[in-house]
Amino acid sequence: MATQQLYFKGKCQWAKVFKADTKFNPQGEYKIDLFLDAENLKKFKDSGLQLKLRHNEEGDEPYVTFKRPDKQMIKGEIVDRGRPQILDKDNNTLPEDTVIGNGSVVTCKIVSYDGAKGKGHRLEAVRIEDLVEYNADKPEDGLPF
Repeated sequence: MATQQLYFKGKCQWAKVFKADTKFNPQGEYKIDLFLDAENLKKFKDSGLQLKLRHNEEGDEPYVTFKRPDKQMIKGEIVDRGRPQILDKDNNTLPEDTVIGNGSVVTCKIVSYDGAKGKGHRLEAVRIEDLVEYNADKPEDGLPF
């Protein structure tokens, strides 16, 4: 199985990288939506990754969701994959209580591998280039509720 490391940079949304999300996968997964500019979109298309390219509500900004399973069944046994590495712009590990707000600029390190259904991927690391801190008291759309 050939593996390759890929790096994608852009604004993110819905970063669930410190605590595994179990809403759709009971074994948990870490994930992050990454908006792709023209350069990163070309790189994504050239990579052959088997990921659905989505667009924002207005339809003008493409993004992909990179994932990493927390636990994964391999050859009949559950393997603990753990979370991706989360770093600040100086490559220092971020504390687990950091909340990454929508619009933060990040670089995602992805491992690509050949799978039965084509090119698979695994989110290995996220480096926060420009952190937008999440503030639960201030809704992002500006509404007072």
